[in-house]
Amino acid sequence: VICLVAGLLYLPSIMYYDSTSYDETGRSSIGWQLRGSLMCHDTKWVPCPTCTLDDWADSPRRYAIAENNLVFVLANECADIRLREGLQHLVVILFLAIAIFALGFHQKKLELQYD
Repeated sequence: VICLVAGLLYLPSIMYYDSTSYDETGRSSIGWQLRGSLMCHDTKWVPCPTCTLDDWADSPRRYAIAENNLVFVLANECADIRLREGLQHLVVILFLAIAIFALGFHQKKLELQYD
């Protein structure tokens, strides 16, 4: 029940990440399992003269060098994370901490009652 409530607290974020407000290209190409996630297909190649391949070692497909030796990187065009998401994570963590503490307290009371 605790995890269900925590999941329900995340519904506004899930609905936002599934909207065109977050990803203007739409979410139709994404499988249903990832529809409410931060996955973003709205990308474009932008020049980055100071970037090196070492900067993109974990994702080399997002790094390219044009014929004129100009460096390009694949950047996300999706909306940035908002303060609202941070506060929502804080609320969910506080809820989980309080719920687990209350569950432990209740369990201790039941233990004393049955002894």
